[in-house]
Amino acid sequence: MEEGKDILLYGLLRERVQFFNKLKNEEINLGEKTFKIDKKHTSDSFHSYSIDIYTKRFEEIIKNRDLKNPEQWHRFSQDWLNDIPIRYKTLPLWEAFYRYMEITPKNQEKLMEDPIKQGCKRGIDMAIDHPKMMIYFVLDGIDMEPVTTKSKSCEPSYTGSELRYVYRRWSEAKEKIAFFKEDKEVKAPWIKGLYINDWEKYGNHRTYRRLGGKMRKAIEERKHESFEGLNEYKEKARRHWELSKLATKTSTVHPKKLQNTRLTTFEEVEGNKKEQLGLSKLTTKTSDIHPKKLQNTQLTTAQKHEEKTFRSFKTLSEWGNKKASVNNCKKKQLKNYFELSI
Repeated sequence: MEEGKDILLYGLLRERVQFFNKLKNEEINLGEKTFKIDKKHTSDSFHSYSIDIYTKRFEEIIKNRDLKNPEQWHRFSQDWLNDIPIRYKTLPLWEAFYRYMEITPKNQEKLMEDPIKQGCKRGIDMAIDHPKMMIYFVLDGIDMEPVTTKSKSCEPSYTGSELRYVYRRWSEAKEKIAFFKEDKEVKAPWIKGLYINDWEKYGNHRTYRRLGGKMRKAIEERKHESFEGLNEYKEKARRHWELSKLATKTSTVHPKKLQNTRLTTFEEVEGNKKEQLGLSKLTTKTSDIHPKKLQNTQLTTAQKHEEKTFRSFKTLSEWGNKKASVNNCKKKQLKNYFELSI
């Protein structure tokens, strides 16, 4: 016998009442799962073992409050237990229910939309965590197919939502929840029975849906990162283009043109040298003047011409080399910057 434990009955209302009355009248024997019914609560004895009494009272309290801003919600979360009617304040699980009905900014909308549904789930959480609580789940009358498929063709049922919630928390709840059908204890419907495959499909569908949600989230995050990278790449490309235009403006002579000019000038100087040397030899042979004096005179003239030519060439060459070095340096900088930007 489950002595000293608080029992909560879950399932369809009519079937729960019938199950409770049979227990009360000792028409059925649950063996070790039999629990002692409090005879003091004669008129409301069933409600003492039903989650409904807690969820409906909570719904009344929250609907009577005008909750519009965070301050009102905070105040409500602190003192709503004081609004319980005196008639129901003696129920044993109010303190535990209050602790598990934690109100946060994340669940405020769900609580306002359907406080009973949220309260039923919190009752299951209470039973899982509370050492002296158990849930007796009556399976009579439940159509498992719409429960497992969440079919919208059938009228929404809190019982279906409760059963799915137990399934999702089964690894934690299996020691704290007992199932009954036709007045006998049975295995959970996803463990044994006609609907094992239906529950397996529900579990697989839920797993795929959760994985799909995670994949969609990952794709969205990846897209966001890709767009950020693309924008960064565009910005770097724009800067590269501006720097390349700036380099073009600062360079007045193209490196290739400058190189061609330098080579042409060098060839001309070499040609002048050969021409002057040939003229010097010819003059030496035909002139009556002493060869050394003539050679010195002609070489001096050639040297002056060559020195003047080389001076202009040297100036042009130095200037060209400086420009070419600057351009090459800028090109390398731009190339490195562009590679880094990519």
